[in-house]
Amino acid sequence: AIRYDIPKSSFVNLKIYNVVGQVVRTLVHGRQEPDYYHVLWDGKNDYGRMVGFGVYFVRLDTDRYAKTRKMLLVK
Repeated sequence: AIRYDIPKSSFVNLKIYNVVGQVVRTLVHGRQEPDYYHVLWDGKNDYGRMVGFGVYFVRLDTDRYAKTRKMLLVK
């Protein structure tokens, strides 16, 4: 589960990257209003295939800031 908040209306990109920087999954791509959000990643890539366990990065980009967090996918 990925939780984040948007303080002002903004265009939001929320993507999962592997350790070599390739986009694995795009979870959010669009304008969002100020609120708290909760997104679930099911461990699948953009093609619907399960990815391997290991380290991934979740990156949140908005009009005003960007934030990257490391996460560990375990099966």
